[in-house]
Amino acid sequence: METIAIQTLTSSRIHIEIDHDWKAARYCGASTACDDVAVNSQTTSSSVLDVQGFVYWDPDQINQQWHGFNGWEIHPVTGWRFHQSTPPSHDFSISANPSSLNAPLGSSASSTITLSSLNGFIGTVSLSATSSPSGPSLSLNPTSVTLSSGGTASSSLSVSSSTSGSYTIAVTGTSGSLSHSASVNLIVADFRISASPSSITVAPGSSATSRISLTSIGGFTGTVSLSSTVSPAGPTASLNPTSASLSSGGTATSTLTVQTQSSTPTGTYTVTVTGSSGSLSHSTTVSVSVAVNPDFSISADPSSFTLSRSSTDNSTITITSLNGFSGTISLSTSISPSGPRTTLSSSTLTLTSGGSATSILGIRTLKKTHFGTYTITVTATSGSISHSTTITLTVVA
Repeated sequence: METIAIQTLTSSRIHIEIDHDWKAARYCGASTACDDVAVNSQTTSSSVLDVQGFVYWDPDQINQQWHGFNGWEIHPVTGWRFHQSTPPSHDFSISANPSSLNAPLGSSASSTITLSSLNGFIGTVSLSATSSPSGPSLSLNPTSVTLSSGGTASSSLSVSSSTSGSYTIAVTGTSGSLSHSASVNLIVADFRISASPSSITVAPGSSATSRISLTSIGGFTGTVSLSSTVSPAGPTASLNPTSASLSSGGTATSTLTVQTQSSTPTGTYTVTVTGSSGSLSHSTTVSVSVAVNPDFSISADPSSFTLSRSSTDNSTITITSLNGFSGTISLSTSISPSGPRTTLSSSTLTLTSGGSATSILGIRTLKKTHFGTYTITVTATSGSISHSTTITLTVVA
């Protein structure tokens, strides 16, 4: 005899003694094979069984050493099986395919939401969708489905967004106390375009440039085509390159060149640079001012001298504002070949817009100055602007 653990039909667990060689027909039921087998050949002292039979209390043999049991006995056992766990509850599952979506800004994308009956579930499942963070437009069609036992049903999730970024969409199915969710990752991709500098000045007959920058937003990847227009007509604009490829989170650049002709009217023009990729299109503008550059002129009066040795003379150096120039001008002199001496009454002059200023150039020959011709150069400089005038000096006996 052996003491084993048994699960009775009333679901209360007891320990009893059964004979090793006693046979009972295994329980015949749904999904169960029937056969005769000795219980002891299939069980151990820790086996848990479901049994059919008569359970009774037998106190007469409780103290017998050879029997060794607690008083309970099953007689006769008509069937048994290893204990079956509690049947799973009726339920349903929910899934999304695809579970990741990429939707260009302003476009829509969709995912199929599939619901499946589990363990014989029958009923209607209501569907809802939320986004984190909020922003995208979400719709489900239909918003509820009916499941039969072992069956499936589906709904279409449609999403779109006017704001780029990454979102997590939760689609929740609810039926009574049952609730399950499926997640869909949404990436709304876009790109940004900008110009630096956004304002340039160019003189007639010259050119200027601006750098056009493209930046990926929300994981955008793709090729952006670039084009330009000028309003009103006048200068011409070109881009190099005319397209750029962006990787996720990356940047790319193109150079905008604005060219004017000497006949291009002065004034303000707007260059619009447009980047396009599929349904996405963005623009940036560059303000172009066509103007004659502020400048100045320099002259000498007189511009030639004839002097004997040990003589002096003067020339008036005049600086005149052009195109509204105003500022400080520095003056310097040089002479070739060396010999005569020069001085300036003022080595710096201040000009107002449309005005002029003068400095007196003094020229002196020495007693031993060689006869011949000399060139005196007077240079006027203000920032990057520099102009010169020359004076011819002839030394005679």
